[in-house]
Amino acid sequence: MLANTQILLTVCTIGVLTADAYKITDEFGVGRRFDGIGGLSGGGATSKLLVSYPEPQRSQILDLLFKQQHGAALQILKVEIGGDGQSTDGSESSHMHESWDESYHRGYEWWLMKEAKKRNPDILLSALSWAFPGWVGDYGSDPYKNVSKLAYYTVSWIKGAKEVHNLTIDFIGIWNERMWNNDYILELRSSLDRNGFRNTKIVAPDTFGMEYSGFEKLFENATLRNALYAIGVHYPGTELPRNMRSNGVPLWSSEDYSTFNDDVGAGCWARILNQNYVNGNMTSTISWNLIASYYSALPYERDGLMTAMHPWSGHYTIDNPIWVTAHTTHFASVGWNYLKHGKGSGKLGAGGSFVSLTNGKDLTIVIETLSHNHSICIRPSLPAYNVAEQSATFVFSGSFSAIKKLQLYTTRFFFDGRSTVPFEKQADAIITDSKLTLRLAVDAVYTLSTIVSPGRVEPKDIPAASDFPLPYSENFDSYAADEEPHYLAQQNGAWEVVKSEGESFVRQKVLNHEIAWCGQSFASTAAVIGDAKWRDVSISIRVRVPSSKGANTLFAALRSSSYGCGEDTSTGLFLWLNPNTTTYWISYDIASLHIAYIGLLPTPFQLDQWHTASLSVVGSTFSIGIDSHSISVALGKGAASHGFVAFGSQGYGYSDWDDLRVESGVDDVFFK
Repeated sequence: MLANTQILLTVCTIGVLTADAYKITDEFGVGRRFDGIGGLSGGGATSKLLVSYPEPQRSQILDLLFKQQHGAALQILKVEIGGDGQSTDGSESSHMHESWDESYHRGYEWWLMKEAKKRNPDILLSALSWAFPGWVGDYGSDPYKNVSKLAYYTVSWIKGAKEVHNLTIDFIGIWNERMWNNDYILELRSSLDRNGFRNTKIVAPDTFGMEYSGFEKLFENATLRNALYAIGVHYPGTELPRNMRSNGVPLWSSEDYSTFNDDVGAGCWARILNQNYVNGNMTSTISWNLIASYYSALPYERDGLMTAMHPWSGHYTIDNPIWVTAHTTHFASVGWNYLKHGKGSGKLGAGGSFVSLTNGKDLTIVIETLSHNHSICIRPSLPAYNVAEQSATFVFSGSFSAIKKLQLYTTRFFFDGRSTVPFEKQADAIITDSKLTLRLAVDAVYTLSTIVSPGRVEPKDIPAASDFPLPYSENFDSYAADEEPHYLAQQNGAWEVVKSEGESFVRQKVLNHEIAWCGQSFASTAAVIGDAKWRDVSISIRVRVPSSKGANTLFAALRSSSYGCGEDTSTGLFLWLNPNTTTYWISYDIASLHIAYIGLLPTPFQLDQWHTASLSVVGSTFSIGIDSHSISVALGKGAASHGFVAFGSQGYGYSDWDDLRVESGVDDVFFK
């Protein structure tokens, strides 16, 4: 049975199938403005490994994401404004660790935005905070304590984007998936205007789609409503309440998808790209995440439009969400309009959906017939429904009555052992007497358009995947100041290269607890490197604690795992050092709840001096060295069996690290 918003014109029989007919017309005007399809870099350091890729693979990946009519051809790039705190798969550095510590050369989001603009000058840039440096909220847990200070912090980032990188930020949010504050929205709008950013629009509140309590306040207060461009929700399941859909406010699914990028994930993406508009009047959908470019053992493995987790080999995979995206982005631009429900957009009679978009001249129709079990997203739950093979007749009138043919592109998903055939050009679809009938398979995506696309273009000879290379060494000499080292995935805090007195080293720079997004149960900083499958490895690293603003307790660890928002439950083999004391200890977890050994150094671990820490594990024997002192201990019950190399601190404060070496097995240079 057709939805109420559809108009059934004719029913005819083609073979054994019934052909439902649907109007494609602008005779009664058009629907909402199309605001674009995007990807989200960050929200957990999700592009961490991308910047480390060699050429030509790095440029190939960037082309597949951003180049117009090439791969995904994304129309929006949304990035995290780093806040020094864990935000899912890692932390991203803030531009202002403290009010007096300001730099616009930290992290990789600036680089990524510039690369996106090179490939598509029209791409829109959006930004949002997850965590915030502690000073923004006067070292409490509420960033809204002083809305003027918070607005200053956010607008400073926008100003730095423009003045340092010549990047114009088109959209800005407030605080990811947390409470919103009406006073802050108004203060942010005022601050943007005062600083010359009137064209930077606010999209808020970026909360989960089912958390609608209080949304009506965003509509009822005219001043507040005028401060916003769009209402942004996360993971709405394509549905929004009627009062939101009917009041004319632009609606965005400002974070969506978050699903493993196999063919079921691609089916999820295809379904929601259409049905977010059909069911919820949402005119923009943004994928978390842009690209799965973080260590595979971190949370939400491969929840990106494509995958790039092996920069040391150059290997990456072009996953089918890329080509599902192309079904829309190759054929419609931001600023086009959807056709109205029942006049070009709606549900199909035997399941599935279609949307039509136009710029007043060209026309694009995107159809999806994804079945329930082959389009399940990670969230929210998907109610049962059925899809059957069907025929659909589209009847063209208004501005489209003179169209005689449309380009046709298809993606067919097969779940019976056959390979999916993505984004394939078919013979032109011929329109006769203003009618076009298509036979639609189950689990397919179709695009009909007056626009011509070059179709699927894929790089050849992508290198094979390989394990993290050992032996590995890093002295940090090749980096610029404030740069984040390759492969070193910061999990909490900010790990940046410092140039001082002829030396280059990496320093953990966060001095105070951030306003957390994840809300770990205790304060710690951490960074990981390598492979979560590592068992028997040895490391050597030099470490120093400055006497000014230094950390209180340091660790280096092997076989370390359970990072992300669960960092405070991390397990591993941890060596702990206290500056200015002779005591050290070994624990099996980052919280030091399970202490396996306590020892004494012959001399105190001095501040402002470099010390060498060595760790090695083979089987059930863990050996450590601190300068000339060394011991070995037998591992007991509860000791970790595999994991990353990690280092960091309990609490905050500066700590310096240099000359990292990682070997497989025991290195006799470390232990004699």
